[in-house]
Amino acid sequence: MIDPELSQKTVLVTGGAANIGAAISRAFAEQGARVVVHYAPGETLSGHHGRAVLCLA
Repeated sequence: MIDPELSQKTVLVTGGAANIGAAISRAFAEQGARVVVHYAPGETLSGHHGRAVLCLA
């Protein structure tokens, strides 16, 4: 179920490519937020579909 409060929000997740950061990014995206994922070069980004904007460090 999409949270109508989050559907109009943009969130920034640092370290969002792996582990807890990836889970947080995915959870926000599933709730309808636009997610900006900041991660270090060399990290593999997976599982971010649709509403993710990627930013390399």
